[in-house]
Amino acid sequence: MKNLKKWSAVFSVAGLTVAGISLATTVVADDFANVEVPASGLNERFQRYGAVVPVNSLQLVGYGAGKLTKQDVTELLGVPNDSLATEQDNSWQYNVNLPLNDEDYLVCQYQVSFTQQILVSSEWRRPQCNRLFSELSQHAPPQILSFSADFLFEFDSYALSSQGRRELQQAVQDAQASLGGRSVLVTGHADQIGSAEYNMHLSEQRAKAVVEALIQGGGNPEKITYVGRGENDSIVSCPGLVGVSLKECLAPNRRVDILFNRNT
Repeated sequence: MKNLKKWSAVFSVAGLTVAGISLATTVVADDFANVEVPASGLNERFQRYGAVVPVNSLQLVGYGAGKLTKQDVTELLGVPNDSLATEQDNSWQYNVNLPLNDEDYLVCQYQVSFTQQILVSSEWRRPQCNRLFSELSQHAPPQILSFSADFLFEFDSYALSSQGRRELQQAVQDAQASLGGRSVLVTGHADQIGSAEYNMHLSEQRAKAVVEALIQGGGNPEKITYVGRGENDSIVSCPGLVGVSLKECLAPNRRVDILFNRNT
């Protein structure tokens, strides 16, 4: 969603990989409706009022294309600005206050679009809003922790191992202590072994188990969102392999990603 400075820091902790990520630049929407009104005709109903939305929440929405549901977006951004928007609508619009300094802000229109209840894109109406958001985001680029599901769980299970729970809690506590991040998106992933429906359920339950462990470790439940992606977003494919060889080859696809930001 943003044009961030590229940076990364990678290290391993018992099956854990940590890496900084940069997000794709937002495409400014061309399909926002424009209303032509003479300046003399502007009145109260044409004045735009925005909501204060944490920058990290907007970052999570930008990262969440193909992952977040309408409910997830509502939890991050609130209800759409248009009071007539419904759960069935595929596009929602928000008026967002982006800070310019300690006292002033720029009211920007922000649109999110869905296909079959899943977020597919997000964009700012004006280039100046996109630039301002990029500048704000550069102060706190999001960080992602990626855990091997084979380290956290037994195969075909969503019960966290004792060792996996300890390492998970410690790694997240250490990362948050250094980054100061409090908003978290947990995404579960599965491999292609088994049916798509079963893999989606397994990835959701694994993400939920990680969230519960983070909360037990002191995480704020109001700041944690989770989603399952099943066998989507695969890292590797293993054509021609079967049995144990296939399971071992597909291991990178079995993972849990935790995304969080410096901003509160």
